[in-house]
Order: sequence, then structure tokens, then C-alpha cells
Amino acid sequence: MAAGIASTALFYFGYVHRRHEKYENFFKNYDPYTRMREICAANKGYMHTCPQELAKLYEEKGKPIADL
Repeated sequence: MAAGIASTALFYFGYVHRRHEKYENFFKNYDPYTRMREICAANKGYMHTCPQELAKLYEEKGKPIADL
């Protein structure tokens, strides 16, 4: 019983907690909109859901696009 509790605590503090802290730090500094702009500007074929690309696809299919 004690070995099970010790191994669980060791796994949590040795792996899970450290990984949790890394994820918290990453998402604290992560801005998805900035990353999307970088991806869309760098390579047009990489991300097919870039707003400009979606607008082109809608225009090609004859669907109206609302003005912002």
C-alpha cells in the first residue's frame, strides 16, 4: 500500500506536475491570433482556413460575403 502511494506521488511530482507547469507557462504567453497571422503571412498553402483564403473560396463558389 505504501509503495503504491509513494509511486503515485513520485509520478505526480516527477512528471505530471512539471508538465502541467510547462503547459501553464506556454498558454500564459500564447496568443493564437498572432500565431494565425504569422502562419497566414508566411505560407498561404499551410493553413487553409486563413480569412483571405476562405473569402476567395466563397467568392469562387458564388456565395455572398458580408462586409465588416
